[in-house]
Amino acid sequence: MSLNGNGRMKRVEIGYVYLIGAGPGDPGLLTIKAREALQRCEVIVYDRLCNPAILRECRPDAEMIYVGKQPGLHRVSQGDINRILVEQASRGRMVARLKGGDPFLFGRGGEEAEALSAKGIPFEVIPGVTSAIAVPAYAGIPVTHRSCSSSLSIITGHEDPGKGFSRLDWEALARGSDTLVFLMGIGNLEAIAGKLIDNGRPPETPVAVIGWGTTSAQKTITGPLSEIARIVDRSGITHPATVVIGEVVKLREQLNWFETRPLFGRRILLVHIGAYPSEVSSAIAAQGGMCLDIQVARPVAVPDCKPVLAVVDRLAQYEQIVFTDPLAVEFFVQGLTMKGKDLRVLSGLQIACTQPNTAKALRQYHLNPDSLLRCDEPKKRLIVQGWGSTIEHGLVGDKLIVYLLQPSRELAQLPALLHEERVDAIVFTCPASVYPFAYTVAAMDGQPLRDSIVCCLDSATADAGEDLGLPVQVVPRGRNPEQLVESLRDRFKRWGTKQTQNTVGGVNVNG
Repeated sequence: MSLNGNGRMKRVEIGYVYLIGAGPGDPGLLTIKAREALQRCEVIVYDRLCNPAILRECRPDAEMIYVGKQPGLHRVSQGDINRILVEQASRGRMVARLKGGDPFLFGRGGEEAEALSAKGIPFEVIPGVTSAIAVPAYAGIPVTHRSCSSSLSIITGHEDPGKGFSRLDWEALARGSDTLVFLMGIGNLEAIAGKLIDNGRPPETPVAVIGWGTTSAQKTITGPLSEIARIVDRSGITHPATVVIGEVVKLREQLNWFETRPLFGRRILLVHIGAYPSEVSSAIAAQGGMCLDIQVARPVAVPDCKPVLAVVDRLAQYEQIVFTDPLAVEFFVQGLTMKGKDLRVLSGLQIACTQPNTAKALRQYHLNPDSLLRCDEPKKRLIVQGWGSTIEHGLVGDKLIVYLLQPSRELAQLPALLHEERVDAIVFTCPASVYPFAYTVAAMDGQPLRDSIVCCLDSATADAGEDLGLPVQVVPRGRNPEQLVESLRDRFKRWGTKQTQNTVGGVNVNG
């Protein structure tokens, strides 16, 4: 109970907490149940190892609370995390505690559940795909196999130092299980190997150490148990890493499927406006690439949707209505809806578009374009577009502006991103994505783009890039994501990422 503004008692409803496993890194391994919970929650309390792509599954208005811990540097203690969960739920809020891997496997989810239970706060555990099994699988290592491993032990490589003693029976571990998987063990790898050998594990036992497993940054090092710590020290692998010990490691030579994908390890920057281009990202990730992204502009509706309403009464004078891009479709429909109209106002008009992705957007509203646009058709047409949208060459008609573009807050992060990240390719998703990027790069006093391949999804975007001096090298034959991936794969295979010098706005951008 608490006092309201009139001094009377009011009841505060207790919230709800989901303890959610985010999986080992690949956002595709997030479970359906976890995604549904994230879309309901008002508060997200998340860890360092949660893939940023997973955070896009959350409600746009959700409060994000970062409680990430790094080895040797715990910014937020476990006690503070427990307190945050209790406080947020006590305010009647739906809370997601998003943890890498599985919350109950060395994730301290049990401690958080105890804290919630002690305060009478309802909670639910949503298990996650554990890195102990998924990471070896992505390295081509099955943790069990009929020919060489019938038992598995999953062990923490970093016991609580406050205990003052070890719960691990090293003799049983060395002689008992065929396969050993150590999580959070890279910092203690030399000691782990020594204790296993001292207790009977053969020094030549094969070991794999997998860093950043299930992501395109994955790196796998193998070697014998007696030498693995020294080999890893030279490799540069750091946290997070999974250690697999046992004969199953030998199967990697035949079963390594993930690290051999065509775009594996390539870092590709998606430059877009509006919503994140998830289909493009998924296609790149399916071939092993890592997607960075930056939203350089934010589309907003024309104030009061007046242009849409003004044209409704004049639609009878047109034969054809043309939508230039998916955003034009979205904001046109939004304008109608806000004023109590619907798509019946288009009855009798031929509906056309300039790109297949626009046709897909129309079909989501049960509008089937009669055909992709032919500019030479003599039609009295209305062209629905955004401010500054590129129109197909030769297309003539009255223009209806339904959205504007505002620079996004992310645009200010572009210089730092290009300074700090290796970018193998930059993909521009539409003409409007080119201009803010090019102008920002031109103001960077010659900061190089680090030999990135420049790719545009279609010819109109390529024209915009070339007009501003961008060195466009890849334009897929079609706009669909699969053709983009094929074009990038061919470009990397034939030429690598080395480029000649080019300029944007008179400024060298390729160093």
